[in-house]
Formats: sequence, structure tokens, C-alpha cells
Amino acid sequence: MLPPNRHPDALTFIDAGWYGPEPNHWYDNTGDRYAGAWLPNDVGPIREYARKKGMRFGLWVEIEAAGAASKLRNGHPEWILTRNGQPIANGRHLDVGNPVVAKWMESEMARIIRKYDLDVFRIDYNMSVEEDGNQVHGGFVENSGWRHVENLYAMFDHLRQQFPKVIFQNCAGGGGRLDWGILRRFDNTELSDWMREPRGVKVLNGMTWVLPPEILLRTFGTEVPDLAGDGDIDSQLRQVQMSLPIFRGIAPSLAELNPILRSKIRAGVDLYKSELRPILRDSMVFHHTPMSSYFSESPWVVLEYASADKKRDVATFSERRTKKILSTVSCLAGWMLPLNIGSHSKNRGETVELSGFQVMTEAIPVRLDTSGTSEMLLFESAPVNAKSN
Repeated sequence: MLPPNRHPDALTFIDAGWYGPEPNHWYDNTGDRYAGAWLPNDVGPIREYARKKGMRFGLWVEIEAAGAASKLRNGHPEWILTRNGQPIANGRHLDVGNPVVAKWMESEMARIIRKYDLDVFRIDYNMSVEEDGNQVHGGFVENSGWRHVENLYAMFDHLRQQFPKVIFQNCAGGGGRLDWGILRRFDNTELSDWMREPRGVKVLNGMTWVLPPEILLRTFGTEVPDLAGDGDIDSQLRQVQMSLPIFRGIAPSLAELNPILRSKIRAGVDLYKSELRPILRDSMVFHHTPMSSYFSESPWVVLEYASADKKRDVATFSERRTKKILSTVSCLAGWMLPLNIGSHSKNRGETVELSGFQVMTEAIPVRLDTSGTSEMLLFESAPVNAKSN
């Protein structure tokens, strides 16, 4: 269970590309974490506007990297990770195992948090080191990986002590670094920033076997061309609603945002804030369908969360077949017995009241006529009356 201040209600977040002499060249400019001339007032006005709207403010940093165009890389070539004396990972990876480099990294992160008065600090990691770097220590050739990990863990242990009110978020090319060692030092982690179906819902279904959904960040909007071909908008929204949703890259500007999409997103956010978020916090997770690999056919993915007090529940049903079909599936919400249950279908917009006995013996049918669609059912305990008993 996370402390109350670790649950971000709403935040404005500036992702990769906020730094350096030119916009959007984030990969090559990383390492030089300052606002360029194209942001004459830095990011302060964005932060203050967000706070006036009641939101927290955060920045993205790929702290382990030094891009090819960065002053950091050109000024400290000895800080680049090498294997047998040759740079690896395109010469972009800092030698985090080097105590001098590690000390600078920690001080740089502390500087950024203080300078920008951050509520949220997110790291990212977009490199592959394969066999990793190596160095000679005490006459022996040593792989650099274990010193890297130890130093990285120590940095965030220190930073959390220094900044107890800051929310620390983990990301590594989406969900590339989800080990428990790193997660114990972070409040949220990005499960994936690539939400293509059926991959997205399968990833969520699989990872919620080992990680709580209330810490999992999911992205809606960006990096997914031709998204409409993957399924309807309701289904795409539901996979991020069943975690911590991020909205970015939805349209070039508000004026260019499709009004239908805008209405869907607004309704989805309102539903998440009013109904889903209270369930997700410290929820119990029920998997009605098994884990399935990306390449195997899994006609249904059924995922259910129950609130800790067992009074509210949400279940999503996703149809993943490649051909249009007509099917039904049932959800058993028997954990609510002996209460009556109010069940609300988001597709049909209907609410019915059922007894716990009915749910256990008759179940609740869900019908989807087309692949790439879904249903969301919301359950809430209702007063038990003499007739229903």
C-alpha cells in the first residue's frame, strides 16, 4: 500500500524533448538538461499553469544516457561505458558503475528536482548493452552490470530520503525494467507506452499477476499510427482505465482534436476519476482467463478488480478473435455474497439488481458481436431486502 501522497490524482507531465538547444531532438540532446532558446521562459509557466488547474507537475529524464550532440558526452568522453575499451550502446551509455559518474548523476537529478520544483520525477532507459561493459579492477576483468545496478539503487534510496514528497516514476522504453529491486524504489512504473491491440490487453492481463494495477502507467494516444484498426475507441480507453492512464499525442492541438474522440476521452476520464480509481487503489485482482503469449490466439481476456472493502468491482471483457463472431462469456462476482449486487453495463447503459445467489448460479452474460470490442461492467453492493433473500 502506498502512502496517500503517492497516488497522483492528476498531473501535467513534460516527456522527452523539453531540453537542449532545439525541440524534439531528445535522443541526441539527452545529457544536457536545460531549456533551450525555444523555451525563453523555461518550463516554469507550464508548471504554474498546471498547478492553477489543480494538477501536479513532472519532468522526464533519461539520466543514464549522453546523446551524441550533448555537451556532457563531448566534455566527458571518459564517462562513456565501454567493453574492451570500445564504446557500446552507440556510445550513448554512461558508465554508471563509475563512482564519479554515479555521484554526478545523483547530484544532477537532485538539481533538476529543486530547480523545477517537481512533484513527479520520471526516469527512462532506451538502450541495450547486450553483454554490458567491462573494466579492470584489481587485476581482474569485471562486468560493469552489477556496479551499475548497485549505484542506481543507491541513488534513488538517497533521493527518496531527500525528497519524500516527490513521486518517482520508472520507465525503460515502456516496460523494459520491471524487476522488484527497481520497483521498490519507485511509486509508479510505465507498463507500456505502446498500446496496440491485442498486445496491450494481453500485457496488462499478464503483468497484473505479479504487479498491482494501481501502480501501472499506460499510455493512450501517441506512437500508435492507424490505431483505429486495432479496435474501437472504448476498448482502447478501457485498457488504460484499468491502470494509471496517460494521455499524450492525442492531437496536434485542441482545435484539431476530433470532437467525437474528445467526448469519448472526457467521458472516460470522468468515469475513471469517479468510479474506477477508487476501486483500483489496493484492489484485489481476479484473472478469469489465463496468461497468453502475444502470438497465440486468446479469444477472450477477462480481468476483474474488486475494491478492498468488497463493495465495488469492475470487470472488463475483451474480444480478441481475428474474425467477426457472436459469443457470450460470464463473470462470477461471488465474492460479494450474500449482498445484492447492482450491475451496470457501460455498453448498454443499463443497470440491473441481482442477488448474490443469482450471480453464483446464473452468472452474468456478456455478448460482443465483433472482434476488437469490449464490455465493462461495474458492480456495487446494494441493500439486501427480505424479498431478494
